Amino acid sequence: MGTARTYGHDKPILEQGASNDHVVVVLRGTVKVVAYSEYGPALLAIRVRGDLVGEQAGIDKNPRSASVIACGEVLVRTIPLNELKRLPDVDHQVQRMVSERWRSSDQLRVDFFGRNARARLARVLIEIATMGGWQAEPRWELKIPLTRAELGSLASMKAGTAEKQMRLLIVEGLVAADQQRITLLDTDALRLIAEST
Repeated sequence: MGTARTYGHDKPILEQGASNDHVVVVLRGTVKVVAYSEYGPALLAIRVRGDLVGEQAGIDKNPRSASVIACGEVLVRTIPLNELKRLPDVDHQVQRMVSERWRSSDQLRVDFFGRNARARLARVLIEIATMGGWQAEPRWELKIPLTRAELGSLASMKAGTAEKQMRLLIVEGLVAADQQRITLLDTDALRLIAEST
């Protein structure tokens, strides 16, 4: 179904405000879902191989509420929504995925409620590692380039708070970071922090 396309690093795959009714399946690589406002960009989600993006605008016909940006080279398949509608099983799976994302979003809010910034940041780092295929190794290099502001956005905190918490994790030897990558050095300890309040 649809058309396969390749995008280079930092290239927009879908653009906030655009009016179109297709969805995109990520076949290879990683993408960021970013919403722009007067306060700057907010990273809403990271999507990986096998994920569908752009389904909300495809379903409700409203302008896109966020942009989807390639992280590194990305291969996607763009599928017009009317093609999906012709296949009831596929359309049902899309509706089910949307429902699961809403539930996941609600669960994240519950998980974050009452947790301090340190726990929320640790939780986000573990979640990104899991997305990237982490299998409980003690060390894990995150393959997605993320700024402190983006980490803060995912963890529901200001960039300055994310920067401070990240520095503390680095000093404690739990995380190593430079401008290009983040490595989780002690995932067991990070998991314990993620479960704390």
